Amino acid sequence: IATNFTIVNMWLVKKFNGASTIAVTTIICAVASIVAVAFGKSAVFVGAGAVFFIIINMVIGVQQKVMGDLATEETSELVSANYNSVDNLAAAFSALIAAYLYTMNTSFPFYLSAVSFVLAAAVAVILAKVMKTKETKE
Repeated sequence: IATNFTIVNMWLVKKFNGASTIAVTTIICAVASIVAVAFGKSAVFVGAGAVFFIIINMVIGVQQKVMGDLATEETSELVSANYNSVDNLAAAFSALIAAYLYTMNTSFPFYLSAVSFVLAAAVAVILAKVMKTKETKE
């Protein structure tokens, strides 16, 4: 929670294109997910987990900026409501899927997390291109 209110997070939101920032930060989260289980050491697991949670909390503010940039004055409430609905639905399903995968192999949830974050980075890159095209037309 503290990372959401840091100067670094505010600087990221103001300085960089939100979608590009999401791409970089989600790749960091993917790497942290793999590193957490790859070495089999408790200290590495805790350190990678700390990096993951610091970065993912910074992503939240950037995601909100991207969603705000996509919304118009007429659609801001709808975009906000959809964002929150999808976020809550994803949290519920990801917890259930992770629990199921954990029963198969304790590393599987971390691997799925890494794959999910790589896919999120790809979507962010596509979104950055769409937003850049939109800005160029204006």
